[in-house]
Amino acid sequence: MFSASFKSKETARSYEYHLKRYCNDLIPVQDPRSLLTMTQKEAEDTLIQFIIKKKDGGMSSSALNNYVAAVAKFYLINDKPINITQVNRFMPEPMKVKK
Repeated sequence: MFSASFKSKETARSYEYHLKRYCNDLIPVQDPRSLLTMTQKEAEDTLIQFIIKKKDGGMSSSALNNYVAAVAKFYLINDKPINITQVNRFMPEPMKVKK
């Protein structure tokens, strides 16, 4: 149902890619459907820990935003919305590359 929720095939491909990469980073989770067994608080905490880990690793805010958007949409489509406002508080500041 997640893939069918997109109007563009490219957007669906990008979101699925980032969702799979997010799941591969979580050691006990390999299948995105197993994310649905978490409570809302566990899902938010897991996503926040992912953001902190990647931010400390040097990932940019725009790259991290791709992961957060994919995970948030996955939960939304499956009727388990997360508090994205709280999650976004942990995102790094956007940096301009060019003046």
